[in-house]
Amino acid sequence: WHIKTEEYRSIEIKTLTTEESERLSFGFAGNLSYCFIDDALLGSEDIEILKFMIAHLKGGTGETLFDDSGYNDAVKSVGPDQDISFFFNMKKLIQTYSSKDPSGQMKMLTDNLGFDNLENISAAAGIARKTGSSFSAKINVKIDGEKKGIFKMLDLKSSPLKAPDFLPASVYSMTVINADLPNAYTELYKMLTAFNPGIAAILNTPLIPPSQPDQPSLLLKTSVIDYLGSQFIYAQQLNKPFKNRKSPTNTFVAIETTDHINLEKSLKEIHGKLLAVNEPDSTRELLGHTIYILKMKNLPMFAMRNPGGDPDEPDQQDVNMPNFAFTVLNTHLIIGSEESVENIVRNLNSKEAVSLNSAQWFNTAKSNATPSVGAAIVEDSNAAAEAMWWTIKQFAEMVKEGNDSNNNPQAAEFSVLGPIKPELLPEFETVSKYFGISVFQGISTADGFSFQYNYLDAQNMK
Repeated sequence: WHIKTEEYRSIEIKTLTTEESERLSFGFAGNLSYCFIDDALLGSEDIEILKFMIAHLKGGTGETLFDDSGYNDAVKSVGPDQDISFFFNMKKLIQTYSSKDPSGQMKMLTDNLGFDNLENISAAAGIARKTGSSFSAKINVKIDGEKKGIFKMLDLKSSPLKAPDFLPASVYSMTVINADLPNAYTELYKMLTAFNPGIAAILNTPLIPPSQPDQPSLLLKTSVIDYLGSQFIYAQQLNKPFKNRKSPTNTFVAIETTDHINLEKSLKEIHGKLLAVNEPDSTRELLGHTIYILKMKNLPMFAMRNPGGDPDEPDQQDVNMPNFAFTVLNTHLIIGSEESVENIVRNLNSKEAVSLNSAQWFNTAKSNATPSVGAAIVEDSNAAAEAMWWTIKQFAEMVKEGNDSNNNPQAAEFSVLGPIKPELLPEFETVSKYFGISVFQGISTADGFSFQYNYLDAQNMK
């Protein structure tokens, strides 16, 4: 780096420059100019912009961002808590990049994705502004006119934040998105068609040919997508007691269905004729529900064997691979590990099972969210940290065992865990008081989207 100094209106400006060959490749011009005015640090990669700011602070005139009504409306919309704030004039940014692309590819990309009427994104964050909260933030996305493309796909339907009854109290993180899934699929198809009709046509390829000439083909949209509802849930639960060589958490997905009978009929055919061919033990009945098992070795991305292996002998990698599974409840399609799906079915049919809706942390999170949400991520950060804590210590044990058996240097441990020294970590109970509850929520508005985040202190866990 080289430093050049110059004076402008009695202010000393320093410019850092680097050689052309050493400049970064993601748009940074290679220059950074900065100065101090009283207790403020100003900086820009364009020295003329920096001089413009200095001139205004010294009494100069001329139109600034503050004169833009869009900016002022955006700043007001994110509220008064602005220890940190951001404003992105997306419309101008997109226009600038599009004007520099004579091929027109940039304009085609933004138009097809629905970014052509994206106006601006504003955000603000407050640190310890409210009692019981150490951090809060708000983000607004403003769209000029009708939502299109990705924004139409993600157009959210507001409903009360509530966990389905089959979610157990051991769930520590729940992501819920309320969006019309069939409509989202239709919009995706339109976008793909605009980019490449040939790729879009693949979505209309029959998943399974009809077994009889007079029967319709099984298509993704009409046989699966059209039977889905407007709720998508991604949940994680603690897998206690923690055990060596076993994941401390389970993850599963729940997708609302509007016609569970026809959805299961389609999925049963896909499973039997495409995903579990010649697998006699790939289904089983449990408490009135069919569990469809997906063995990893049968999925295309995992269907690999060791070179030279005996095709009649099970691959050791196959033996260690966990089974995935799905089942169709009256209200939701459940996808996850075989163990997770089985536990959900048992939980749904047990009178003694404790639902997530009764968990204290979940109710605290709900009480700090708006009555209705389009999307939400709520997490017991205490439980998430406990799982991470245990995982770090397990990694350390595994590395230590490997070093002891292979005489590897301790540098191997650093490469796996970075600068973390697991042997210095106390028991989790010692630090658990520092982890609270995380609440993120979003809604669709008439002119875009609005998102809020709140991190509740550990005292809210009591």
